[in-house]
Amino acid sequence: HEGQAQRCKLRLSHVCTLDSSGPDGASLEHQRANWLLADWCHRLGLSATADALASAGEVRGLMDAEAFTEAHDILSALRRRDCAPALTWVSDNRARLRRHKSTLEFRLRLQEFVEHVRGGERSAAIAHARMHFPPHAAGHMVEIQRAMATVAF
Repeated sequence: HEGQAQRCKLRLSHVCTLDSSGPDGASLEHQRANWLLADWCHRLGLSATADALASAGEVRGLMDAEAFTEAHDILSALRRRDCAPALTWVSDNRARLRRHKSTLEFRLRLQEFVEHVRGGERSAAIAHARMHFPPHAAGHMVEIQRAMATVAF
């Protein structure tokens, strides 16, 4: 969290500098454009391009490169049907997710269950359901029942 706080301070300082008018206004606008373009490239998963823009525009300290990299790593794992990195993220952010009444953890646990069934691992699927579904039963009983029915067929 200290890294995030430092980045916020740098961003605030940068924004305050942008508001000041002076002879170097053009270079500040160029720096701002590099920041925005680097951020956009990170969002698209173009990390190398984003890093080059951030370095050239002297805005590397303003970027959340780690957050974007982590998000892209999680998405890549999910595309491979691997929920482990996403569940690690959920574990690290559980309090915030609960405050927002997120169902992400249940959805990931359900996906893991489906992958066990898809792989023909019915006993592993049942063990997974017994371990991970009870905390979510009150709010997702119908979905749990549907999932359990897939084991029978």
